[in-house]
Amino acid sequence: LMLENRSFDHMLGFLYPNKTGPNGQPFEGLLGTETNNDANGIIWPDAIAPFHVVLVPINYQKSARVTEAADRLYEQFNAAGIDVLLDDRDARPGVKFADAELIGIPHRIVIGERGLNAGNLEYRHRRETESTDIPMTDPVGFIRQKLSG
Repeated sequence: LMLENRSFDHMLGFLYPNKTGPNGQPFEGLLGTETNNDANGIIWPDAIAPFHVVLVPINYQKSARVTEAADRLYEQFNAAGIDVLLDDRDARPGVKFADAELIGIPHRIVIGERGLNAGNLEYRHRRETESTDIPMTDPVGFIRQKLSG
């Protein structure tokens, strides 16, 4: 499927020939994806995102410690009613990051040995360019605060 130079709305068959609504105001498409995207993919608003958080464990298959932490976080987010995706594929981190950006998951948490050693997780919002370390003590509370806004 070729996505280049096509809006998500257009791909779904929603065509807006004059790009204005009935009141003459500019119309940005049914899902607003023409303004909620960048070169890396969709940027879903929290309210309509298919997942709120993506957990990206580094070396999930090779590190029992990372696997245990990622699985525990996945269970905690689910128990809190926060939609979460655990990317447990055996793929390079860059591939996982690019895929998470492409599908537009608003919040990314990276779990790696270095962070675990320091008692931290790496957090990045989809619209931000830099990651920040957050303490492992309450990542669910941290995300809940981000979702509430």
